[in-house]
Amino acid sequence: LARIDNGRLIEVPCQVYREVRRGDLRSCQILWMMDSEPNQKQRMVVLYGNPDAELPEYPSEMTVTGEGFGLDIANSFFKAALSRQTGQLERLTLKREHGLELFSGGQGHGEPPGIDWAHDYVDKGSFQKMRISLWETCPDYEVIRGPLCTIVRRWGFPNSPLHPLFSPSRVHVDIEYRFYAGLPWFEKIGTMRAVKPVRIETLRDEIAAMKRKAA
Repeated sequence: LARIDNGRLIEVPCQVYREVRRGDLRSCQILWMMDSEPNQKQRMVVLYGNPDAELPEYPSEMTVTGEGFGLDIANSFFKAALSRQTGQLERLTLKREHGLELFSGGQGHGEPPGIDWAHDYVDKGSFQKMRISLWETCPDYEVIRGPLCTIVRRWGFPNSPLHPLFSPSRVHVDIEYRFYAGLPWFEKIGTMRAVKPVRIETLRDEIAAMKRKAA
C-alpha cells in the first residue's frame, strides 16, 4: 500500500487479512492507519501481483502472547487479558493511569469472572439466562495477528446454566474484539441474530470499559 504525495509513492504500513481464493478470483481485506484533516482527500495505491516483491515486516509496539483465543494483548496504553476458557475480556490494565486495573475477581454468577458481561439474553418468564460467558470453550473462533491489529472473533449459541441438559439454539451470537497498535482504545463488534422464533424478556449487548460498536 502506498500514498501518493506530490507525485511520489510513499509506502504505508498495512495489514492484509481474510484472503479468499475462488477460482481465479482472489479477495482480501486491507487495514491501515490514516491521519486526515477535515475534508482532506488522499490518494492511495494498492500494489499487488509482483512475484519478486519482498514480504513486508513492519515494526509494531503491540505484543501478543498466548495460544488460540486465550491471549494477552498489550500496547503502549493498556494490556488486555482474554479468558482462557471463553475468550471473553477478563482483565484490563491501564499503563498510563498508575497501573489502574479493571478486574472483577471472585465468582462470576456461575461463570468465569470478567469485566465484559455481554452478550446474553433472558427468555420468556425469566426461566433461563443464556450467556456466551457460560461457554465451556468457544464453539468456533478466528484469530488474526498482525503488526497493526489483533482480531479475536468468536461465534455460536450462548449456553444456559443447565447446559447441556438445556441448550437452546435460537439466538446466534457473533463477537469480535479488535486491538490496535498505538491506540488507547479498542473495539468490540457484536451481532445477535434470531435463527428461530423466540420470545426474549431481556437482551443485553452493552459493553463496559471499551469503545462500543454494535451492529
